[in-house]
Amino acid sequence: MSKPTFFVEVVRAGREQDHHDYWVLGRRASRSGEPLSADAVSFVEAVRASNRREAMVLVRRKYPGHALAGKIDKA
Repeated sequence: MSKPTFFVEVVRAGREQDHHDYWVLGRRASRSGEPLSADAVSFVEAVRASNRREAMVLVRRKYPGHALAGKIDKA
């Protein structure tokens, strides 16, 4: 049986505060005045894994130094 696909949101390294400002606070510009967009602060990585935990491990291994946003969807 094949493994399902999980979509894991990855926060770009060094952009954790901008990610929080964009998604939680709804700000569209960083504190330095740079315009923020969803693509600038995070991206979604698709991985085939047995479960959510394995998907997180695989993404962390592929992108060391990046944070995971906690949003993991199963296809």
